[in-house]
Amino acid sequence: MQDTSNAIRLLSAIAAIILGSGGVIALFYVANIVVNRLPYQARSRILPWVYMTPALTVLTAFLILPTIRTIIISFMDRRSESFCRAG
Repeated sequence: MQDTSNAIRLLSAIAAIILGSGGVIALFYVANIVVNRLPYQARSRILPWVYMTPALTVLTAFLILPTIRTIIISFMDRRSESFCRAG
């Protein structure tokens, strides 16, 4: 029973990696096709953002938002249920 559970987990992990990578490749491919149909002036301005936006989104989600949450929690009581009062 444990072996089948581990095998299912392994197959799920492999499927997630393949589908996730394939999805990102498809996203960039389609976005590149769309941007290449634009006039040159617009293309040269938009194309860098097509590649930077996913990286900035991940950076925001995994670095900036937890930092903000940590700062908010630092002003709360021990159980993080209410804000502490000064004094």
